[in-house]
Amino acid sequence: MGGAASIDGPRERFGLRAGSRTGFAEAGARGPALGRWPRRSWPGRSCREVVTLAVTLACLAGCDRRGSAEGQGDARDRGPAAAESLDEPAGTGPGRASGNDGSAGKPVRIGAGEDQGIWLCVERSGAEAVNADAMLGFDEQARLGLVVRFGGRWYTDLPAAVVDGRVVHDPEPLAALPGLLRVAWYLVESAEPSWRNRDRNPEWWAAVRYDEHELPWDGRGVVEVDVRPARLPGVSWTGKSVGTARFKAEVELGSVVLATPGAEATGKGGVPLGVRRVTRRGGSGNAVVDAALGLANLPYIWGSAPVGGEGDWSSHQAELFVGADCADLVVAAWRLSGLGNESYTSTARLLARHEASSIRIAGQRDGLYVGDGGAPVRFGPGGVEAGAMLVWRFGTNLGKSHAAVLVQDRGPSGAPNGLLDEADLVLHALWEPPVLEPLSEVLAFDPVAVVPRPGGG
Repeated sequence: MGGAASIDGPRERFGLRAGSRTGFAEAGARGPALGRWPRRSWPGRSCREVVTLAVTLACLAGCDRRGSAEGQGDARDRGPAAAESLDEPAGTGPGRASGNDGSAGKPVRIGAGEDQGIWLCVERSGAEAVNADAMLGFDEQARLGLVVRFGGRWYTDLPAAVVDGRVVHDPEPLAALPGLLRVAWYLVESAEPSWRNRDRNPEWWAAVRYDEHELPWDGRGVVEVDVRPARLPGVSWTGKSVGTARFKAEVELGSVVLATPGAEATGKGGVPLGVRRVTRRGGSGNAVVDAALGLANLPYIWGSAPVGGEGDWSSHQAELFVGADCADLVVAAWRLSGLGNESYTSTARLLARHEASSIRIAGQRDGLYVGDGGAPVRFGPGGVEAGAMLVWRFGTNLGKSHAAVLVQDRGPSGAPNGLLDEADLVLHALWEPPVLEPLSEVLAFDPVAVVPRPGGG
């Protein structure tokens, strides 16, 4: 599996100063004017030690939040929240709501009607643009484009578009819009790096909020897709950003502002309603790893769950690209890579479910992980492979666990060595969005087991 991965810096286009991966900042509190959320650290201690301590304390306080048996996940303990509608608004973010005063006191019209409106479309290579979310391959080219209907006419800079099933006929350029004053674009991103669904509480769902970060694309009707986050840590593969991003656009006219849905359009469980999403998968060549990389840029959600109710796994916060906790990040990657019969549950229950195929890790020797017999664990055919789940245990209770997706055999020299060691890369979420890092940086103690992807690679 070729390619190299790295942590992205913040978007230079926001004019923000480069942020460090260290520097003290608790999850949920903005760091010291770095222009992004810095990763946690503590004076005199490594990031790994601090995260280990924090997670251990959290787990001792009841980190194994799954309340149901047989690997059925958390929904059983939600109470009345299970009866809520999927599209019922859960809160309002900082975006402007329809009918509120917009630029210069003008009314803001969000969405589209029969004769007036605005649509945000995705144009993929060799296809006409459509107003639908997109899942892109690593090397797939795509553009975002605006379509406006105003005064009974179509306006767009796209060569061809279909909106709500209607073909856009004989459009005029966006610049020909009567009274056009401004075209603005925004990245709609989680306002915090982590959220917490509340266990055994009728108000189950975290009040996920979103911020709108204006992009330097003013005046442009068509732009290249760029999924880099604004403030959250991002992930790149061979220098290209991967993961999920959501976008909003607005057009200011002489008498009104037309806008696509943004931060204000938030439903139950933090699900963005109608906010255009684009996901770029990884380029490793491994289906699980590439699906997991597509979940980058999303917040950590403790106790993530399906908003449609227990068993409706396709409505899980992870599969709706809202966010996930550590175990659900792994299961989502498995499911999105074709393992649709795997259900969401805790790390401990996943290990128990796949006990027969798991490989136990007894410890490490000179940076190499060894099995129960003392032999090094192989990375490759006949051993562990990319896309497997690594499991850590806090103390003697396997119910207090952490999980990660095994990504790449790198070896101490940066080249594959066919052995599982501290230099190998994993993707995991631990009170922040998913990050790629060597096994040596995850926690201050060693993993205890590897669970291969059911059904193979």
